[in-house]
Amino acid sequence: MSNRILGHLRSNVVGYVALFMMLGGAAYALPGKNVVDKNDLKKNVVKTKNVKNGAITTDKLAANAATGAKVAEESLDFTCPAGERDAVTVCFDGADRSAGAWAAAAEDCADEGGTLPSITDWLGAVDHLGLSAPFQEYWTSIKYEDGGAAKAMIFRASTGISFSDGDNTSHVYRCAFPLVRN
Repeated sequence: MSNRILGHLRSNVVGYVALFMMLGGAAYALPGKNVVDKNDLKKNVVKTKNVKNGAITTDKLAANAATGAKVAEESLDFTCPAGERDAVTVCFDGADRSAGAWAAAAEDCADEGGTLPSITDWLGAVDHLGLSAPFQEYWTSIKYEDGGAAKAMIFRASTGISFSDGDNTSHVYRCAFPLVRN
């Protein structure tokens, strides 16, 4: 009987080696539990239907990056830095800054890592910031030339209407800052 077993092993040694390499190879290809590294898959082989809802987390998610059911809700935890007010997609200064010319306002915001807000940012922020004071007018990020004269867009919070004015006139402003990850 032992000769029969030894004969079987000798004649099937290649098959057994292949079997164990195949089983061991799958374990080696994906070390760890439920872990897939960037080099484990070819490009574009994983489709949305293959990803479980809430399975995606990331530390490098930009403000307007991937969203939807596939992204874990807790990985989308963004907030405003201290001193700024949350206004849906951007953060705003908590209070108006002193009136000044457009270029000085834009430079002031840039020095602190922000920008003058766009008209869209203002439209989304008015209710969140409680900006309904009559005829309060704020600088926006839009500047252009009209017939050789420098103009900038102004946002009137009480009406939600924008209009242009000379960029050297004086208007209050608030800087907008990107949301930061908690």
